[in-house]
Amino acid sequence: MEDEPKKINKVSFIRWQQVSINERGKAINLFLSMSFATIGFVISQLIKTDFKFKCCCDEILIAVGTCLLLFHVIFLLSLVLNRLKGFRLTTKIAKLRDKNPPDEVGLLRKENKEIDACTHFLFGLSVLIFAIAEPLIILGFIINVFDKL
Repeated sequence: MEDEPKKINKVSFIRWQQVSINERGKAINLFLSMSFATIGFVISQLIKTDFKFKCCCDEILIAVGTCLLLFHVIFLLSLVLNRLKGFRLTTKIAKLRDKNPPDEVGLLRKENKEIDACTHFLFGLSVLIFAIAEPLIILGFIINVFDKL
């Protein structure tokens, strides 16, 4: 009977771990979609023949925001590659867990924790960059529109 709660906790942990993996993937996809949509909007506005910057501040805000969004996309893509590396290592750990000594598996788990820490850092950094870049671009276009009035 004592093994019953441990088994239930293990199943619950695996379920919530899967939910966490899925939600982070959805968040990354959302950020990538919004970034590409914003970059596409900026490019479509810049190639219009009637679009002109009215002052240097809107040009600077839009240029800096767009550059930051490009860095954001690069961070997200490296985040995805880092997650894939972590998943691959987790699969390797699961395969080796029963066959190899605990020391070897422990080293792989330590490496996996480092990869996870890097993943969390990249995700936080990309969210911060996105939170800075989007308002800069929006503010740049708002200034441009109000200067036309």
